Amino acid sequence: MTAPAAQAEQARQTAFAIAAQPLDEALIEFARVSGAQVLYSPDLVRGRSANAVDGILPPADALRRILEGSGVIIADHEQGSFTLRAAPAPASTPVRTQPPQPAPPRRSTVPEPDQATMDTVVVIGERLILERSLDLKRNAEYLSEVVTSDGIAALPDDTPAEALRRMPGLFSLDDQGEGRYAGIRGIDPELMNITFNGQPIGAPEGGGSGGNSGRAVRMDSIPSDLIGTIEVVKAVTPDMDHNAIGGGINITTASPFLRKGTFHSGNAQVGYNDASGNTLWSGSATLGTKLGSDERWGLLMSGSFSQRTIGSHRMSTDGWQNVNGAFLPSTRDLFDYNVDRRRWGVTMALEHRPNDNHSIRLNANFNSHRDDEERQKTAYNFARNTLSEQTEDGGRFAGGQITREFRWYLQEDTIYAASLTGEHKLDDRSTLDWSAGYSSAEKATPRRVDWEFRTTGNRFPNTYDTSGRLIVVTPNNIEAYLDPDNYPFRRVRRRTDTEREEIFSGRLNFRQDIELAGHPSYWKTGASYLRRDKLQDRENENYLPAQAFTLGDFDFAGPDIDSYFDGRYIYGPRLNIQNLERFLNDRPEYFVYNDENSILASTGGDYDGREEITSAYGLLSINMGKLNVLGGVRIEHTQGKYSANETFFEAGSFTGDIRTISGGESYTDFFPSLHLRWEPAEDLLLRASWTNTIGRQPFMDLRPVRSFNVFQNEESGGLVGSVSEGNPNLKPYRSTNYDLSLEYYPASGGIMSAALFHKKIENAVFQRSFEDLNVDFEGFFFEQLNFSRPENADAGSITGLELNYQRFFDFLPAPFDGLGASVNYTYADSSLEVFSRPGETLNYIRQPNHIGNVAAMYEKGPLSARIAVSYTGDFLTSIGRNDDLDRYRARRAPLDARISYQMNSRLNFFVNARNLNNASESAFSGQRDRLTAEEIYSWTGWAGVKWRL
Repeated sequence: MTAPAAQAEQARQTAFAIAAQPLDEALIEFARVSGAQVLYSPDLVRGRSANAVDGILPPADALRRILEGSGVIIADHEQGSFTLRAAPAPASTPVRTQPPQPAPPRRSTVPEPDQATMDTVVVIGERLILERSLDLKRNAEYLSEVVTSDGIAALPDDTPAEALRRMPGLFSLDDQGEGRYAGIRGIDPELMNITFNGQPIGAPEGGGSGGNSGRAVRMDSIPSDLIGTIEVVKAVTPDMDHNAIGGGINITTASPFLRKGTFHSGNAQVGYNDASGNTLWSGSATLGTKLGSDERWGLLMSGSFSQRTIGSHRMSTDGWQNVNGAFLPSTRDLFDYNVDRRRWGVTMALEHRPNDNHSIRLNANFNSHRDDEERQKTAYNFARNTLSEQTEDGGRFAGGQITREFRWYLQEDTIYAASLTGEHKLDDRSTLDWSAGYSSAEKATPRRVDWEFRTTGNRFPNTYDTSGRLIVVTPNNIEAYLDPDNYPFRRVRRRTDTEREEIFSGRLNFRQDIELAGHPSYWKTGASYLRRDKLQDRENENYLPAQAFTLGDFDFAGPDIDSYFDGRYIYGPRLNIQNLERFLNDRPEYFVYNDENSILASTGGDYDGREEITSAYGLLSINMGKLNVLGGVRIEHTQGKYSANETFFEAGSFTGDIRTISGGESYTDFFPSLHLRWEPAEDLLLRASWTNTIGRQPFMDLRPVRSFNVFQNEESGGLVGSVSEGNPNLKPYRSTNYDLSLEYYPASGGIMSAALFHKKIENAVFQRSFEDLNVDFEGFFFEQLNFSRPENADAGSITGLELNYQRFFDFLPAPFDGLGASVNYTYADSSLEVFSRPGETLNYIRQPNHIGNVAAMYEKGPLSARIAVSYTGDFLTSIGRNDDLDRYRARRAPLDARISYQMNSRLNFFVNARNLNNASESAFSGQRDRLTAEEIYSWTGWAGVKWRL
């Protein structure tokens, strides 16, 4: 450094407050506070400790104090940059170190320094976050992606699903603008294996073929700020659960030995949701400490809470129909949502390390997601009576019926998980690990109340217009449309639900390190047991009018909505839920209990099931230097038992007859696999894998439930019937998977990679409807009997390409050397034939062809900023009789941003913004201009502070 530059830097003093801690963490804090770059090899500082520094000092003086006695010194000092190297320690002065840590399974991404030169990495903010994640990805023996807690915090991601959709090949399915489910490479989230600290967690929702999540785990119940790391496995190895056609996702919490001594961190945030006009609050705190005189016990406790009121407007239709050669919607429904969403969680980890060879850890986690929802709905069944003046995009109907509804909905989703794990190094070559776990996931609906007021069938003639993006229906008499006296009471339904899944699991693994032909190798074997208990129970109380009244009576009507859907629709009178509920309690003479319908609604969907999976595996890994080969086989035996109710109807009316029926299944699968990892050059990595996986059937489809309806043909006198049933004889999805990837890790950091994947999937589950003529069934002879049940389709396939580029542009001149970019894109194409569409090739349900992310990053000194867009393309949600009736979720690309400022080593201030471009959630039928839903959320912003003590 020149003398003037040295004098200028010496004059620039900074406030430091860095605690004594592991050296690598102290250097991160130093870089953030000072704005300097620190260059070193990670192996140089591994296991070393740093001194505390507190005061206003020049950066060079502060760094010397941190390094004093650590065995590391400043080798070179340019303006704004420090290079470190090892200092020979005098024989009489031992180098101060931390307790020994287990060595990493493979070499660090950054090469070891030699006597002539030292390859370096920049240790500063998001650069280090990126390098840490890439280091974990690079060293893995299998194809994976990793994001750390710091990486999750780099953008405004409140749920794990939102953080995951930033990764190459991943996408999320959202609810009210928040990520709920995550999928990999366009594969349905039901076909993922989700674990929490390595233990399976439940998916309480029922779901079914073409439905919503029979096995998909809701990830919006888990606060993102309680997460340590998330690992995504795209090609499983024999020691992993193989219920993972799409792949596996493991969410982990932090270890109490994450940092030395006692430590504390947290955040507090306040924000604003534009659609609801309400304030948002959230915060989290973590406390870790060591116990005992020798600090061999560690305790970590974390808690998180968030509260936000979410508002949205939604327009939808039940579908489109071809009338006189022109397509028109069958209904036009308007929704107004107001949701009070509260999410909180606590996690505890107690870990004991009696010595360097043994550790035992107890993890306990509880997460709650609570929605208190008020939903107003105006349903316009406008396509009634005579159609006249029809054009390609409009017309006039002589009748129309309107229903005004209010849903008062309280839903609580909870996940509780506890596990006890142990790791034991038996000798220099043998390792044993084990775990026992329990988790319970419950979706409880202690309150769901639906009030309905409906006009007579042809009360509202109208005109419709589909020439624009939105469906516009205009009643002939606007004044009558706005008059609450025109809406008579129809019914009120009160309902409670309990959907629960409990999981008991245990596993045992043994690893033996060996040499084969002089190559470091190991073999590994183990066994596991998993039991799932599934329950769904519903209770209904339904009431009809005993005396007539309207929405205009007894102050039931609330005011219209100002500027509904940004002023594009007139909503009309709303329902006042408080007055309605008070009236039901105070004036019971106006209501009559509908016992028949209540019994049917309370029992028709109830079921319970048990699934037990027993597994064993063996694998061998050989490291031949540049080439690593891992292969093996896994065996899984599955046994399931299910029970549900059969209901009977006559001429469309419930007879009151209910019968419990049971069913089951048992099957065994063998899953061979092979993984190759080859490094032809220092920074180049080639992977290839062949795996076989399974996707177990949705529980709802496996139920032996049946609804049996009998009619008499008035002309012939014979019987006509319909049967809708589940199918406990369904086969599971089975997939053969091929993966090939090329990864390039430049010496300056970052990654460029490309991956090809192909999956051949058998036994996809779809609903099948068919007709039998002149058939005997259940002791009756039917002239015609219609069946509807889930069945397995023929084999299909998914083929795709995945591209990824991430790096900081530190080769640019200052201040542009703080710029960086993260870009990834995935293309997936599928091919599948289903029963109802012979000869046609369709996509898999919930499989987008295009997934992508673009993020621009900037980090210079204490300032860090990122703006990102996440894109998910159109995907199929249900299959119709023809392609005009296929339903799709439309492409969406929300824009998010974050800017933060590191005030000092302890405090970080940030501002987040979500959905800056007001990206709506849309759906369509057949083609994009036939909109079936449009929901707008507007933007959300918040600011906060993070601390680390």
